[in-house]
Amino acid sequence: MTNAPTHGGDQSSGQHQDASWYGKRLVLKLQLAKQVHDNEKDGIDTSAIVYDITDNKPIFSHDVNYEHYAASVSKLFVTSLLLEDLRAGKTTLDTQVSWDASDRRAGAGVYDSNTSPLTGTVGDVLFDMLNHSGNTAVRIVVNKVLGGADAVNQRYASEYPNLKVTKLQPVAGTSGFLLGYTTASETNFILDKLYNQNDSYGAFVKNALATNIFDDYGPRSQVKDKENIKVIDKQGQLNDPEGNNRHDVGVIENAKNGHKLRYVLMTTNYEQPAGPITNEATASLQAFGRDMLRFEGDRAPKPNEQQNSLKSQSAPAVENGRTVY
Repeated sequence: MTNAPTHGGDQSSGQHQDASWYGKRLVLKLQLAKQVHDNEKDGIDTSAIVYDITDNKPIFSHDVNYEHYAASVSKLFVTSLLLEDLRAGKTTLDTQVSWDASDRRAGAGVYDSNTSPLTGTVGDVLFDMLNHSGNTAVRIVVNKVLGGADAVNQRYASEYPNLKVTKLQPVAGTSGFLLGYTTASETNFILDKLYNQNDSYGAFVKNALATNIFDDYGPRSQVKDKENIKVIDKQGQLNDPEGNNRHDVGVIENAKNGHKLRYVLMTTNYEQPAGPITNEATASLQAFGRDMLRFEGDRAPKPNEQQNSLKSQSAPAVENGRTVY
């Protein structure tokens, strides 16, 4: 475990207290812009969209069409198609799905270990894909429920025609696929779509994301007022010769004042092997998260409160190399 590098400099919480929402948005915009500038100086390509849902006001955007490798953020797009099928009655959360040992993929998911079950319900697999970012789970959803990577891509094109970059990358001659590339703009589209679904399936997805196990960086790692502040997010982490990715996308809710903020934060850098610059990219998500939490009304940390330590680049939870799912 390593401590977070100092990055971006703390801003006084007083900047957000007793200010109008217009003033708060302006302060946050300046803070986010400074952090992006610091990232670019460090060789960290950064895309960002931050949006005030409650007041329907854009706050900040930067390089929204840059093509980042999606890593596990791609699982949100897969989830959206699965929810369409659930609503259409093509499958149910209780439908049993079976797979082979060869379908297992290493990762943090319930179904990712060598001794994991080879059967489960669609609901259990979907929950694992979002809550544990299960790698076996996304392979099962794509191949066993949605008809394979080619079928998924065809549906992206027909059902979500504004997706120009986002697609899975099928591996010729196999049932395998890579998670492919996306942009902040396209991720913002799917995040908005998922968040605004208020039926039981939408609630299922929000719960899986709000309780996910990844809490070592970004807004989730720094929430102090846990009674009122909720972070519903999906992260993507990857170290690879073609680019190291640290992404965090989600919604911050304040139950006390009803305010909501949507954010898409995506970073790519090209140092090899992943090391100090990648640590800085991770730390920048801490800085973005801190400022967004202040905006949403989270209280400042007390002196005796420590934020979670960042995982080192050698930690098993950090995926190394692009997995063929």
